[in-house]
Amino acid sequence: MTVEWSDNEGASWSPPTPATSYSVQDHQTISSSPYPAALHPTTWVFCINGNWEAPLCSTSFDGGNTWSPEVPGAPLGCGSGGLSAHIEGGANGNFYRGNAGCSGSGYSIYRSTDGGFTWTEHPLPTDESGTADTWNAEEAQVAIDDDDNVHAMWMGSDNMPYYAYSRDEGETWSNAMMIAPPAGIVGTGFPVVTAGAAGKVAFGYVGDAGNNTWNGYMTVITDAFNENPLMTTIQINEPGNPLDTEDGCGYNRCGG
Repeated sequence: MTVEWSDNEGASWSPPTPATSYSVQDHQTISSSPYPAALHPTTWVFCINGNWEAPLCSTSFDGGNTWSPEVPGAPLGCGSGGLSAHIEGGANGNFYRGNAGCSGSGYSIYRSTDGGFTWTEHPLPTDESGTADTWNAEEAQVAIDDDDNVHAMWMGSDNMPYYAYSRDEGETWSNAMMIAPPAGIVGTGFPVVTAGAAGKVAFGYVGDAGNNTWNGYMTVITDAFNENPLMTTIQINEPGNPLDTEDGCGYNRCGG
């Protein structure tokens, strides 16, 4: 697997540089942080599914021109599997990614404070939500806001989207919150989360409005740290024009 970079909005690209050599290469994800690097102001970490007991990750300290040997993106002996969600870098230099827990159950966020060379596990509060028994069981999504608070999203055993946040880099988590509207959606899939200013979070997902009518939804929280945060949800496709009508689309990657 190779990486190329552009510093002129895609008008031209660097020559490709190998970032990984493992034979199984999917679930590719890359992110950056200002982790101190001698040759470049930005550190990049690239992770893939290596068909191994955990994702495999490489690091570049020179802007993507060279990459370190692959290392496990989890603690040694972790049995999370290699199907990681997207990696995210924080302003404090930390990197985070999410997937199944090392024990093979629950979901965890994995954190690196040294540019992707070592990782620690931080389990999410899934005791009440459970975990999905679909393709969505592979991943927990993560986002970092401007104040380095960590926001996580996953699908529960009821196939609904859940959210929790951490204000101490994943050491502890808030209680889990179900973020979809209380009525009108019977199941969801394809979770994604992003964050902006402190406590401002947006979530995207597809949802079944009944009879395999799969629409796209976005839920926004602007006061995540309040005792009862306000959640606003909109349907992003036109009424009567669903994104898909395939049976179980959001549970099976819509056949992808």
